[in-house]
Amino acid sequence: MARASLIPPQHRIRVQMMFWTSVLLLIAIAAPLEYRLRSAATYLQRDLIDRSREVINDIAADLGSQDVLDADSVQSTLLAEILRSPSIVELSVFEIRNSHPAVFASTVNPPDVSPEVLGPPSAQPRELTGSRGERWMAVTRKVPDHPELMIVAVATLEELDRFNSLNRRNAFLFTLAGIAAAVLLLNFIFQRKIGQPLDDILAVMAKAHVADYSERVQKAREDETGQVARRLNELLDRVELRAEEKNRLIAEATESLLESQTRLIQAERLATAGQMAATFAHEIGSPLTSLSAHAEMLLEDPDTTPHQKEAVSLMHKQIRRVTQIVDDLLRSARRGPEDFVPINAVEIVNDVLKLVLPRLKALNIQVVNRLPEALPVRGYALYLQEVFLNLINNSAEAIEHGGVIEIAGGLDGGKIWIEVRDDGPGVDPRIVDDVWKQFVTTKEMRKGTGLGLAVVRDIVKQHGGEVSLESSAGRTIVRVVLPVLKHSVVQV
Repeated sequence: MARASLIPPQHRIRVQMMFWTSVLLLIAIAAPLEYRLRSAATYLQRDLIDRSREVINDIAADLGSQDVLDADSVQSTLLAEILRSPSIVELSVFEIRNSHPAVFASTVNPPDVSPEVLGPPSAQPRELTGSRGERWMAVTRKVPDHPELMIVAVATLEELDRFNSLNRRNAFLFTLAGIAAAVLLLNFIFQRKIGQPLDDILAVMAKAHVADYSERVQKAREDETGQVARRLNELLDRVELRAEEKNRLIAEATESLLESQTRLIQAERLATAGQMAATFAHEIGSPLTSLSAHAEMLLEDPDTTPHQKEAVSLMHKQIRRVTQIVDDLLRSARRGPEDFVPINAVEIVNDVLKLVLPRLKALNIQVVNRLPEALPVRGYALYLQEVFLNLINNSAEAIEHGGVIEIAGGLDGGKIWIEVRDDGPGVDPRIVDDVWKQFVTTKEMRKGTGLGLAVVRDIVKQHGGEVSLESSAGRTIVRVVLPVLKHSVVQV
């Protein structure tokens, strides 16, 4: 298993180049600088030792030429020498008798460095640390012809330490500045020569990943990235040609399938209309005639009360509507847009509700009607009745017993919308996108053909509208949208 990286893939090469460049520059700059600093510090320390030795040699030669030494004159000599050598902070002459040193003359009273600290005279310098942490270097030697005298020169190493500190800080800043400048320059070159061309190639590939083969890499350089870009463009040209050919074949097949689908739906509707018409004519022809006659007799009977006449009149009107439906079903296959007239969609839905209300009451299903007074459209009333009859029946069958069907509608710009909502169990999410296809049904075998919603979609499209479905557990909404009718007289 590959180890996860904190660096995004699109920046990994860039970051690695920056890192290793910084390491190489650090080695290339810092190592020579460190070597030069150490060499310079060594040279300065040797120079300080040589100057200290030169001073005490001069003092020793001066004192050795005198037979009798006077402390005051020695003191004057030491002061004169220390004024000419700022790096020397202390000059002393000690007299050693019986291994007990005593100060003969010194520029510091009392001296900070004594022979007890230094030990016997030696040609090698000694580094010392003062009481306050200061660093010194002491050089000693004896006076010729006066072996009991020892000269001690103490030089400070503060300037050398200050030199090292300042130069190390400057070297560090110089190294950082050099690395930063090199990294910025390398980043600029990388972005210009590699990063930007790769970004262009990746952008084209990203569009190709979502089946958009129209993009091409525009600026193909004369280098390795340019070769990759040109090869990619050639590949996309071939893929686009094949995709266009495939899309053309799919479009032809889809058009043929849609034509077959339309013919199948029309054939189903013709068969259904014929079967329903024959059944209605056989089963309810005579009862309807008898009911109509009895209703007319009741309307003409003087003993019938006004309340009863109102109910009988409604029954007689519905009987005539059923008769009209039977006649229209026989002619429905011949209906088209040329037969559309201005109608009120609210009246269409209300008529359907009157037909299905007894069944809904029997199933203990409550109907909530939130439709406005009028929603004018242009269409064929029987077809739209078929749409809303199918939708309301589907909701009732989904609820089965005890529930609520809500019908709402309104105007939205140049469209009217009507929704049929129910609180049934909802449509299976696996087929919610396919319910408008033929022969797709949620009903049990022999209880549905799977053509109801396909017929609904066909009728709504024939009226220039759209239909959609949203479903979740305990909530299903079917929305019908139709073009609004303006400045026309609506027929009811």
